[in-house]
Amino acid sequence: MSANRFTHSIELLLKPSRYLFSFILSIHTLVAVVALSTPAFPWWVRVLMALVVGISAWRSLKLQYWHHSERSIKAIRWLDSGEWQIQVGVNPEWQTVALAQQSFVKRWLVILGFTHPSLGHVSTIVLPDAVAPATWQSLMMRWGIMH
Repeated sequence: MSANRFTHSIELLLKPSRYLFSFILSIHTLVAVVALSTPAFPWWVRVLMALVVGISAWRSLKLQYWHHSERSIKAIRWLDSGEWQIQVGVNPEWQTVALAQQSFVKRWLVILGFTHPSLGHVSTIVLPDAVAPATWQSLMMRWGIMH
């Protein structure tokens, strides 16, 4: 048997995660409510803060949920050679990238950051409902995270 127990690549085709949608929406809603209900500021400052929070929510959803930003990661490949490739924005070509040290992998949450040759640092949040169950299980097994 080979020293490398992984004989195939893992490909994650990211789809919208309802958990991520709920998280983004609830956090931004909470901050907007706090901004609007803070009496220390005039009404127009509170409305402006809530507007900024709304724009932030829209941009977060566009980037992480809908994957319609030029910096959005739509698909990820982890090759058996250890290389990482991603599809970013509207570009359907696979691009080789380096995994950032700030990446975070736990049983129910994966945050992957990559250093892209032209875009710099790009990242994505992957939850179990954003990929096929078999793909999620393969990813967790490859990272060595079990139940």
